[in-house]
Amino acid sequence: MIARIALAARLARERRAVAATEFAIILPVLLLLYLGGFQLTDAIGAYRKVTTTVRALADLSTQSEQVTPSEMAGILAGARQIMTPYSTAGSTLYVVAIDFDAQARPSITWVCAQTTTSSCGTSYAGVTVDSLGIPAALKVANTSLLYSSLSYRYVPAVGGGFVSPIQMGDRLFMSPRRSPAVCLNRGTPTAPQCVGKGGVT
Repeated sequence: MIARIALAARLARERRAVAATEFAIILPVLLLLYLGGFQLTDAIGAYRKVTTTVRALADLSTQSEQVTPSEMAGILAGARQIMTPYSTAGSTLYVVAIDFDAQARPSITWVCAQTTTSSCGTSYAGVTVDSLGIPAALKVANTSLLYSSLSYRYVPAVGGGFVSPIQMGDRLFMSPRRSPAVCLNRGTPTAPQCVGKGGVT
């Protein structure tokens, strides 16, 4: 019995493994803080890329009086490269031309979108006037707007197997810069055939 008491007293005075024990306790917390900080910084960087991409897409789309579907495909592809080094697999870029009539009622004139391939036409699945969420202040009679957006699925770089992907996105409305409206031209520069006008699809 006395030997056991002496052993317990000696163990109580022992300090040689205290630092290692404390480090083992605090290590998971330090790793969590480090990885969490890295992941938060990466997610913020990805969202900044999303907003920059949408802004560039709007800038490029509104600079011309007319643009062809192949030129729009190039604009969409070029804007997508801004997201590098983040993967854009499964993300969708949109440019939508909106016209307002004399009563300021909006209608979609043409849409160009790109997920894996680009397509342009008078409509696109899931894109409606209501889905665009046009602010009331932008509904001005006899005007036109271009709507640009990116829907992006962000997969965390750390803990991707434990943290669900985060849906990011941004949108921007911008007025055409050089003309009342931007013509999506399926004709020639001198004889334009604007999609959404005169039955052109």
